[in-house]
Amino acid sequence: MNTKCCYKNCENEATTTGLVFARHKETGKDVPTPVQACDKHKGVDGFFESDTNTQGEM
Repeated sequence: MNTKCCYKNCENEATTTGLVFARHKETGKDVPTPVQACDKHKGVDGFFESDTNTQGEM
């Protein structure tokens, strides 16, 4: 994955892709936002790990 963790001030390499809900600046609504996290931060409340095996399936 060759990307840095998106967690504030973290310099670790990201190992997991997922979503967090972030407030949209214009609408004020919470929207799912794709992010990358390291092993330490993927367990933080509010991070939802992507399940790449089932994406797009219902």
